[in-house]
Amino acid sequence: MAKKVIPYKKKKSRIGLKIFLTIILLVGGFYALISLSKIERINVLGESRYEDEEILKMLEIEEGMSFLDAYMKKMNKTTLLPFLESAEFRFNSLNNISILVKSKEITSLIPFQERYIALDKNGYVLGYEKNRKDGVPVSLGINLKEAVIGEVVGLDEELINSILVIYFSAKKYDLDVKEIMFLGARVDDIHLYMSGVDVFLGDVDDIDRKIKTVKEVMKKLPEDSKGVLDLSMASKNYVFVPNKDYEEDVNAEPEEEKTEGEIEENISSLNE
Repeated sequence: MAKKVIPYKKKKSRIGLKIFLTIILLVGGFYALISLSKIERINVLGESRYEDEEILKMLEIEEGMSFLDAYMKKMNKTTLLPFLESAEFRFNSLNNISILVKSKEITSLIPFQERYIALDKNGYVLGYEKNRKDGVPVSLGINLKEAVIGEVVGLDEELINSILVIYFSAKKYDLDVKEIMFLGARVDDIHLYMSGVDVFLGDVDDIDRKIKTVKEVMKKLPEDSKGVLDLSMASKNYVFVPNKDYEEDVNAEPEEEKTEGEIEENISSLNE
C-alpha cells in the first residue's frame, strides 16, 4: 500500500495553525493571570508634601485592585495635585507595586493676602504656603493683586524672569538667598539678602558672574559678617562695606570706586 503524501503547503499551514493557537493560549493565560492577580502592597517613594493616601486617591490606585487595572492607571500621565511633578509606576511583582513621586520645584514665595504664593520653574502659581521654606527665597517689593493656581503669576514678564534667573543662578552656586527685594518693583534696583549681607545686585544682566562673585566673597567673610556688597557697577568692580563703616560714612561724600584688588585687601583684613 502506497504511503499517502501530504502536500508541502498543507503541512506548512497546519504548523502555522498550531503556532497561532499556542500564542492565543499563552496570551489568554497571561491575560487571565494578570486580571486575577490582586495588588497586595503599594509603596509610595520619594519626597512630597502630600500624604500617601492623597497621592493614591489622585492616581485612583488601591490595594485589592487587579494588576491589570493598576497597569492601565499607569498609562494616565496626568497629575492633579498642583505641587506634584510626576508619579512613576514600578511593578515589582504581580502583587507589589511602587510609585515614585517627584515634587515640583518651588522657585520663590511672594507675600499675598497674609500668606505666600509659591511659583514653579516657569512662573506658574502652584498654590499657597503659610510659612517660609528653607532654600526658597521670598520676593519682596512686589505689588501682586491676584494669583490663580495653575496660571502664570500676574506680574510683569521682566519681574518673573528676574525672579527665576536669580533662583537658578543661586542654586547653581549653592548660594542661600533669603530674600529678593525689588525696590519700587523695579528690575534694575534689586537687592539680595542673606546671612546679614545686603547684596546690591542692580539688574540681572551678567547674573552668572554676579552670583559667582557673591559666592566667592561670602566664602572669605567671617560667618557673622554684616554689610553691603555692591555689584551694580558697570565697571564690573565690586565693593564690600562692613556695617560699622557704612553707618559711619552714610552721610559722607562718595568715595572712588574700589577695584577688585582693593576689596581683596579689605576682606583679608576682616579675616585677620
